[in-house]
Amino acid sequence: MLLSTITEFVRFIHTAEGTDFAAISQFLTQAENDLKLNLFGADLMGTIEALPLQDPVKEQTKMLVAFMAYRDAIPFADIVQTPTGFAVVNNNNQAPASKERVERLIAWCEQVIDRATDQLISQVYANQELLTEWKKYAGFVEVVNCFFLTGADYAFHVSVHGNKRQRYLQDKGKLIAWQENVLVPVISRALVNQLIEELRNNAFTAGSGNIIHYCKMILARMAEEKKDEAVKLLNAVANILDSNLTTYPAYAQSDEYKLKSGTKYENTADSPAFFFGI
Repeated sequence: MLLSTITEFVRFIHTAEGTDFAAISQFLTQAENDLKLNLFGADLMGTIEALPLQDPVKEQTKMLVAFMAYRDAIPFADIVQTPTGFAVVNNNNQAPASKERVERLIAWCEQVIDRATDQLISQVYANQELLTEWKKYAGFVEVVNCFFLTGADYAFHVSVHGNKRQRYLQDKGKLIAWQENVLVPVISRALVNQLIEELRNNAFTAGSGNIIHYCKMILARMAEEKKDEAVKLLNAVANILDSNLTTYPAYAQSDEYKLKSGTKYENTADSPAFFFGI
C-alpha cells in the first residue's frame, strides 16, 4: 500500500487533519485498485511502490491516490449508521460545513486529480523503464490509442474550459472515430498504425513527428467543428507524404496510396477518400 499511515495522507491532504486512518484506508485501497485496474496495471503499480522514498513518480502517485481517496470519502465523512437509520455526526465545537463548501471541496479534488493524472502519465511515459512496465498492462493499447496522450496535450490544441483530462476523455470516442474515418483514408491504415505504435513506445522514426503534429491539428480542428481548416490541413499532410515517399514507406506501400495512383491528394467529391460529402 502506497499510503499506510495517517501522517502520510495528511501530508497531501492538509484539510484531513484529525482523520482516523481506519476511516480512510478503504478508500486508499480503492483508489490504488482503480489505478491498477483501469489505467496502469499491476506491474507498473508494483514497480512504483518499490521505488525509493521521495522518488518524484512515487510522490506523484501517492498524491494522486490520496486525492482520489479523499474525493470518494468526503460524502461519507460525517455520516454514521444507527439502529434507526443514518445520522450526521454532531460536534458541538465545530459547525458543519455548508453543502456549497463541500461541493467546492469535491470540485477542488477533481481538479487536482485531473492535473495529477496527466502529470503522472507524462512522468511514466518519459521513463523507458516505467513505460515498459506500463505496456505489460492488458489495457495499455486502449489507453494509448489516440494521437493525444493527455488532457494537457489535447488542451494545447483545443480550447478547453475546466478540467482538461476530463474533457479529453469525453471527446476521445470522437477522436478515435475521426482517426479511423478521416485520417486513415488519406494517410493510410499502415501509417496510422505505425505512428500509434511509435507513440506507445515513445520512439519515433524520421518524419513521424511532423505527421503526428498534423494529425493532432486535424483532429483538433474537427473537435472545434472547423471542417474547412481540417480539410486544408489534410490536403497539406497528404502533399507532404506524396512528396516524401522514401521517408514514409508504410504510406508509399499502402492500398490507400495505390488508390490515388501517385497523384497529389485533393479532397474533392470524386476522391476515393472524400469526406464531409454528406
